Amino acid sequence: MKKMGSITLEQLHQDLQGLKKEIEDIKTILEENFELKDDVVDEIKASRKTKLLISHDAMRDEFGSH
Repeated sequence: MKKMGSITLEQLHQDLQGLKKEIEDIKTILEENFELKDDVVDEIKASRKTKLLISHDAMRDEFGSH
C-alpha cells in the first residue's frame, strides 16, 4: 500500500469545499429541463418502431472508439 503524504486540515477543508461546489454545479446541470428538437424526437420514434439492434462494433465503426 502506498503511503499518502500528510495534508493540513486547511487543505482538507479547501478540497471539501471545492468538491461541494462541483457537486452543486452537477446538480444544477441535472435539474435543467432539456428539450429535444422535433426532428430528433421523430428519429427516436422511428428507430423505436424498427426494433433494429446495432452491435457495439458497428457503433464504433460509425462513430469511432473513444
